[in-house]
Amino acid sequence: MQNSIFPAASDFRASPAVRLNRILMLGVALPASFLLPAMALADTIVGPGTQTVTNQSDLGATHETTTVQDGGTLAISGDVSVQQSLYRLSGTGDGDVGAINSTGNNALSGDIRFDDTTKVISESGLLVLDGAMSGAILPNMEVTFGGNGDILYSGNMNLGTPCQSYSFFKEGAGTLTFTGTDNFYTGNLTVSDGTLEVSNGGAFTAISSIPSDSVFLDGNLVVTGTGSSFTAQNSAAGHLNYLGSGPINLLVTGVFV
Repeated sequence: MQNSIFPAASDFRASPAVRLNRILMLGVALPASFLLPAMALADTIVGPGTQTVTNQSDLGATHETTTVQDGGTLAISGDVSVQQSLYRLSGTGDGDVGAINSTGNNALSGDIRFDDTTKVISESGLLVLDGAMSGAILPNMEVTFGGNGDILYSGNMNLGTPCQSYSFFKEGAGTLTFTGTDNFYTGNLTVSDGTLEVSNGGAFTAISSIPSDSVFLDGNLVVTGTGSSFTAQNSAAGHLNYLGSGPINLLVTGVFV
């Protein structure tokens, strides 16, 4: 039996042109009806393992989709700016370093969809995200932002649905900042380290889906700037719960409800 004309898993990480050329180099006469599926293979698939991104060509054209599978890590470094139409993320990364792991000052432009429990890590510097964030409707789903670096998110996050409780975690010493005007999340929100900040007119709403959902602080919560707001909509008594024994910083110059 002849070998399959479909490319190996490693081919998915090549540039779009290289991927298509690897199919054509097999000497197979492809019918016209195959050309569109072949071009669809231009989307990047990461995992298991780590794919390092140091420039746009590592991901292909800006209109494509990058999918990070469970056990995979998209590692961004070198002070770069890359763009995709969509990033689909699953898992906590290669060795628990995050499905996205950023070192230095980097920008990741495009929408993000959390297909399963996911972790995004900024090791150092600043990671800038700007697209819409959404998630699959799955039980016990967790979304974590962490690291000693900072993350600035200027888009709008829509995570959650009535009767669906997720877990949203802010970990690490860095600051996670929301500046978008319509961010909301259904379930538990835990700031275990570092700072969660809403600023520059941003809005963040933590919505309880079940009575036990709440906001738990062992880090810092900062709401600052004209028009900025943080809302904890919880049906149970006690919207804000302090987890630690040391001091925390609850700074509100905007609106806290």
